[in-house]
Amino acid sequence: MLIIGLIGSLSSGKHLIADILHEQYDFVILEYKDFKKKKDHTAKECLSKAKETWPKNVVIVCIDSLKAMTEIRDNPQFFPIAIEGPLILRFQRQKHPIIHSLEMFVQLDDYLMFGLSSNEQYIENMLENLHLDSKDISPLNKCMDSCDLRLINDTNDRRNLEKKLADLLSVNSKDQQSTTTIKLLCPNWDQYFLMLAWITASQLVS
Repeated sequence: MLIIGLIGSLSSGKHLIADILHEQYDFVILEYKDFKKKKDHTAKECLSKAKETWPKNVVIVCIDSLKAMTEIRDNPQFFPIAIEGPLILRFQRQKHPIIHSLEMFVQLDDYLMFGLSSNEQYIENMLENLHLDSKDISPLNKCMDSCDLRLINDTNDRRNLEKKLADLLSVNSKDQQSTTTIKLLCPNWDQYFLMLAWITASQLVS
C-alpha cells in the first residue's frame, strides 16, 4: 500500500494528477479538506480512512497543513509530492469564477504560498469563497519544502503530464500491452512489514 500526498500551488494541477493516479493506477482519491471538520484530529481521521482502503493505494489531495503532514509521516508508506508550475500557466488554467485578473490571482497565490497579504479584506473574502480557514492552513512553501518528490507541471498536455508522473514514479513499460511496473508502488519486504506493523499498531490504539 502506498499513500501519496499532493501538495501544490494554486491551480498547479493537483486534481488532474489525482485523476491520472486513479484512472491509470487504481488509486483511491481522498480530499484532505473533507477531514478538516475535526480540526484537532484531521491527520488521524485522514489516515484512518486511508487504512480502510487496504491494500489499494491512496492519493490525498491538497494537504495544506504542515502539522498534518508531520503526523501523516508516521506512516512508512507516505510519500508527499510537491506540485509546481509557471505562474502565467497556472493563472490561465484556473477556473475560480471570483478571480477576475492576474493581480487577484497573484495576491491569493502569495498568501497561500508564503502567508503574505497586501490586502487583508480581499484575502479574507477569497478564503471564505474558497471555503478555507486561515487558521487551518500553513504556507504552502513550507509544506512543499518537506516533500520527498517534486513535479513541475509546465504543460496543459495531459499525455505530457502523464509521462512526467510516470517518470517521477519510475514506471517501466516497454509497450502498452506489457505489464507496467511501478518501482515506488512495489515495496521491498522491509517496507511491507513496516506497513503491516503500522496498521496493527494503529488498530491497537484506536
